[in-house]
Amino acid sequence: IFFRDVVSFLLMVEELKEVGNTALREGRIHDAIGAYSQAIGIDPTDEVLFSNRSAAYCALGSCSQALDDAKVVIKLKPRWPKGYLRKGNALILGTRAQAKEAADVFLEGQSFPGQTVKDMHLWRSKVVTAERLAKGMEAREFARFGGTCLVATRSYAVGEVVVEEKPIVSWNPDTMPADLTDLCEKYRVTSHLPAILPHFIQLPAELQTLILKMAAPDLPVDEDICGLYGLVLEAQKHLTGYAAQSAKNLMKLLMIVKVNAHKYADGDWALYKFASKIKHSCRPNLMYMASTFQFVCIHPVATDDALSFSYIGGHDLLKSSYARQSRLLKSHYFICHCDRCMDLDHARGLPCPDCEAGILLRAGTPYLCRDGERFSVPGSQSFGSAAGTTGPWRCQDCQVTHSDKDLRSTLAQERLLEKQLESLAERNQDQSRYQQLKTLVLKVAATLGRRHWLYGKLCHLLFQYHRELYRSGMSRTIGPQVALYWAERYILTLRDLCIDDHPEYCHMLSAAARLAIVDSFGHIPRLLQPLGTIAGPAEPFLRAVMGSDAPAVQRLAAVAAGQCIPKQTTDAGLSRWQELCAYQSPEPSADVSGDSTGFSSRTADEDSGGGGGAIANLIRTASSIGNDAALFLLWESVMACVLHKRMKQLQNSEHA
Repeated sequence: IFFRDVVSFLLMVEELKEVGNTALREGRIHDAIGAYSQAIGIDPTDEVLFSNRSAAYCALGSCSQALDDAKVVIKLKPRWPKGYLRKGNALILGTRAQAKEAADVFLEGQSFPGQTVKDMHLWRSKVVTAERLAKGMEAREFARFGGTCLVATRSYAVGEVVVEEKPIVSWNPDTMPADLTDLCEKYRVTSHLPAILPHFIQLPAELQTLILKMAAPDLPVDEDICGLYGLVLEAQKHLTGYAAQSAKNLMKLLMIVKVNAHKYADGDWALYKFASKIKHSCRPNLMYMASTFQFVCIHPVATDDALSFSYIGGHDLLKSSYARQSRLLKSHYFICHCDRCMDLDHARGLPCPDCEAGILLRAGTPYLCRDGERFSVPGSQSFGSAAGTTGPWRCQDCQVTHSDKDLRSTLAQERLLEKQLESLAERNQDQSRYQQLKTLVLKVAATLGRRHWLYGKLCHLLFQYHRELYRSGMSRTIGPQVALYWAERYILTLRDLCIDDHPEYCHMLSAAARLAIVDSFGHIPRLLQPLGTIAGPAEPFLRAVMGSDAPAVQRLAAVAAGQCIPKQTTDAGLSRWQELCAYQSPEPSADVSGDSTGFSSRTADEDSGGGGGAIANLIRTASSIGNDAALFLLWESVMACVLHKRMKQLQNSEHA
């Protein structure tokens, strides 16, 4: 009778255990805990029951109960690795200090003999996860983002270093082996992706496995993918060291590199273990510092916020939602649907034809589908079947709405101007390019207005043109003034396109002030006031992000405070900077549409050596009407007068 009772109890325990396991697999956590608890009441010496209940408590987020059960498991069976796994998992749910303890627990569990290679990989990943969690982040699965993302487990302030790591592997796309270069040409593959292959095969097997586990998209068959696959097959057949790698793995590697590689330093690219899990956003909360391998907070991060930075840089971040999505679809094979892409598209403001003073904005792009008041990415359009829906264009002043049909002429002009800008952006700096930029910015201002990303991009290109003229010695006195005029226009456009409190505005503003403006003209005393106007707003943000000791921050702070920064170049083309420092500018002219040009009629008269009256009249006209065309004529006239004076000086010196 006793034997039959024991067998009956054991069968009951096994039955309850199976009920609990089934409930746990199906996500019925409370049912699983109930079944395990009943079984433990019958047999309190079964470590598996406590282990399973600990896992159920972990799934429920109950740290203390999960930890208590894990401790019982270790007490019942001290040499069983799973007890340490359960304890570590329970500790991870707790505080950062407990996460540090979890790493030690995982290391202890890893030390027991008789475990498989797969077990050891699991232990290593658990240790790393615990260490990362102790530092304030963890990886979570997000269906919305289509994979694993790093999430903050504590809050971060602007300027804090959130992630810091060196790359697993780095490579230079300009140093590909000749045979790979030939293969790229043969299969019309213009990417630098194959450059990683020689580095990959030299990595330890563990790191190769780690890389191959990174996210890679499932792509449709198209010409580019077929070209890449042809390259892989040829590489596998002909290149030493590739035979051991399957074509499937090599193809996956190329896709991983395509979507996970980031700029490193000195033209190199790299793959990172944890940074690969930081998601993209067009409104990021982190900024990547390639020189220090750090991701720095640029927008306050709260607990449970997904960490993000922008996979696109420079002016691509300023473009319209549709342009950004198209860029990411081409480079990373996904359609971005971050908050900025779903919100009103401030980078694509159009003039209202009704009130003539307001700006038309709308939400949604052809890649997104409307679902009530929300937009989403339809599954059938994951790779660019642009047939989604958009909201109406609405004036932000008079609230009148317009459809694409109402604006078809303006939208057609927009597409044409975008194509013209693309062709100009690829050309070298020359006079004909400048003339075309000048014509194009006038067309954009007249057709699309100044609240469009095309206008901001053109302002920056014109700034660069005049800056290079100054650096080459061709426009010593007027060049900085004209360059700063376009720099101010660019900064004002940034503010309109990105809105002041958005991190992408801070990011772009600091880059513009730090790299393009201050480093170019910060040593010229007469430019300190307009420079301070431009650099001032960026200085606090950059100080928070980069620290007060960074040279760039020191230069920016000096200019914002009205002080010159030392000239850092000994280039012969800038050897006469002392002459510029001695030049005294008169009082600035009246504001033009709220922007001070930093230039006056007296300056024009003194520089031109003649014709000053006409220029002064033009300045007064431009100041009164705030017209870009008049301002252009002004700068053209001034530069013509300056060049005329320089030619006369050269002729006189030659005669002498």
